[in-house]
Amino acid sequence: MEDDTNTTIEGDSIRRFPTFHFSLHKVSSLSSVILADVRTRQRRLVTLLVAVLEMDGPSVVPTKAGEEMGLLKIIVGDETGCVSKIVVWRETALVWGGGEDRLGLGAMRKGDVVLLENVAVTYAPPAKPTISASPNERPVMTICYRTLPTERSDRKVRPDLRLARTDAAMRKVAEVVDWVEGAAKLR
Repeated sequence: MEDDTNTTIEGDSIRRFPTFHFSLHKVSSLSSVILADVRTRQRRLVTLLVAVLEMDGPSVVPTKAGEEMGLLKIIVGDETGCVSKIVVWRETALVWGGGEDRLGLGAMRKGDVVLLENVAVTYAPPAKPTISASPNERPVMTICYRTLPTERSDRKVRPDLRLARTDAAMRKVAEVVDWVEGAAKLR
């Protein structure tokens, strides 16, 4: 018999190991990306570990050329308390938002802690930086933890957070999980 912390009642064994692996050296905090002191127009790719707070889409919108493309707008936050919007374009929007699951990847949902790699940040002072993801940069989204499980299959994306004691990447994921659960008053 299992409880919500992924442990067995009879023993204290770890039940779900994480299926993700990443280097903390590559991860930027949302606040460092947004508050960067960039005086000239500049664009760079970053990796973010964030919680999905709100989602709008995915939807299909017409382009000026008369074609259609996917659009997904997400509001994200991290353990620093910083919140920002990310706009996701084209096929990436459809895959990340669940409108199209060609690759067999799970779609992100509200409450998920996700690792976003190769996300573009464009600085154009004095305006605030914009964060976007499109197929041109080959962005990758990995669901690290699902704070709001609704299906039995969601167990796959709820690794045992007790591993956070020994693994640096898991500690970082646990920090973001704690922040989003506290912000949403889930604890």
